[in-house]
Amino acid sequence: MKSINLNNGSIDIPASWEDLSFSNKHFAFKTLMELSSGSIDPVTARKRLFKKFTNYKPSIKDPEAREIIELNLTNLSETIDFIFTIDNNRIIPCTRFLKNPVEYITIGRKRYPGRKFNIGITAQTDITAREFSDCFDLLSAYSLQPTAYSLLDQLVSILYPSAPYRENLVSDHANKIWNLDPILKFGIMTWFSGIVDFYAKHPLYSILMRPNKNDDEEKISLGMHEVFLFVKREGYADGPDMNLNDFFDAQLKSLKDTISHAIAEGAKPEDLATSTGLDLTTILKLS
Repeated sequence: MKSINLNNGSIDIPASWEDLSFSNKHFAFKTLMELSSGSIDPVTARKRLFKKFTNYKPSIKDPEAREIIELNLTNLSETIDFIFTIDNNRIIPCTRFLKNPVEYITIGRKRYPGRKFNIGITAQTDITAREFSDCFDLLSAYSLQPTAYSLLDQLVSILYPSAPYRENLVSDHANKIWNLDPILKFGIMTWFSGIVDFYAKHPLYSILMRPNKNDDEEKISLGMHEVFLFVKREGYADGPDMNLNDFFDAQLKSLKDTISHAIAEGAKPEDLATSTGLDLTTILKLS
């Protein structure tokens, strides 16, 4: 929480998703969903969030005083900057969650715990490489077909499984998720987007998620299923059911060994940079 001084005291304002109660997270996801759909504007969204989080309810009847209060409210609401930002008139959801914001989902009378992704000095997770890959594919497909709600149901079913992976995929679990609160499903999708973003911006792992030269700059090319086979064949990993962090580490080790071997055989770092699409600084770092 952060404290802001006012004329008649101070007010505490949440500074991160982790400062919010579950009820306030739900409200934030609802607001972010409406903002993303264009049904409300950013100023309205921020003021709505500020009022909800601080219980701010001014009751001034004088029109002039009301105008001043509204102006102050608008200014104060801009301090809530961890849910979304605006960049070149683009609304960008802030997806940095230090842990899963939806600990479990309830379908009927049964609770299904969600996968964990805790960010501290490092990220600790029980998400497997296969789960991440499949959820990434579903997220990518859903971003192109936002009305294909079954894709989102499948993503949630993987992150909140009812059975081991293979059994979960062939069960009717994803169909049951159809009845889950759409705001929660949106929140879970937003959380997983943050996991993708974590690896895409990581100092080392980001080089494994760079865009293809022939793709749009905002596309991330994983090709994970092919990578599974490669790292397993080369002896760096067990396969797609390994822990996600271990899988990224295995890819890095494989890439480092490949670059080091190529340089030892006489390849120039500049040529490797050209052939791999990596910048020269990264090549030198990995060699």
